[in-house]
Amino acid sequence: MLQTTYALLNVDEIVNIEANNVIDTHYSTARRTAFVVANGDVGDDNIIGFGKTDTLITGKKIFDGNGDGFIGFGKNGLLDIDRVNARKAGNDQLRITDGEDSIGELRYLGEFGGQHAYAAAGALHQFLKEHANGVEGTVQDDVMTTRGGALFIDNALGLRIGDDIVTDFNYGSKIVTTHALADADEDGNVDSLRYQDGGKTAVFDITSGKGEIIGTITMTDSYASSVSLSDITEIGGVVYYTYTVETP
Repeated sequence: MLQTTYALLNVDEIVNIEANNVIDTHYSTARRTAFVVANGDVGDDNIIGFGKTDTLITGKKIFDGNGDGFIGFGKNGLLDIDRVNARKAGNDQLRITDGEDSIGELRYLGEFGGQHAYAAAGALHQFLKEHANGVEGTVQDDVMTTRGGALFIDNALGLRIGDDIVTDFNYGSKIVTTHALADADEDGNVDSLRYQDGGKTAVFDITSGKGEIIGTITMTDSYASSVSLSDITEIGGVVYYTYTVETP
């Protein structure tokens, strides 16, 4: 389990939630904490201080009633982590709070190496308010279109984002991250932009809050000459970095 978990995670702390079927309390004490839930009955555990850069990792995908990728908690503020279907809850309910209140909702970030990744839903909801046609990839290698919107990359989480391909980027297309991308000479342009297909396709690295490469973005047929930082905005405790694709 740890081998596949570490292939997915690049975080500051891992908290293992054991299948001991008793009520335990776990705390987020680092900026980026991954709570890894064991398979089996873990009990009705508490997770305290779950922040905007924390993640929940499970071996079994959490039931998503309408399949929209957002997992709402019950009216009691608890997550039915073992729910079987809309009518049947499982054995365990987790109380996940930001330190005071239930976070209320998770979003699904996909599966890698047998592990399913989740984060708080708020950062994506806020992004979609600004970019109604925007998209967020998963922890797998994705092929995506932005439908004229923007690409959201929550690289502050410390998860791999995979080697993704975006097929409809062109002049003015937007990439929104939650941590600044590598820019060694501080000229506002993303480092490591490189080209394929005679310059038609551009590739660049996605770096995490620690500076490690956690994935790549390939922009097919974009003719991009640079990817430049165009805006920094803080909303609801999340800092959004907006990058714009430039062409000759």
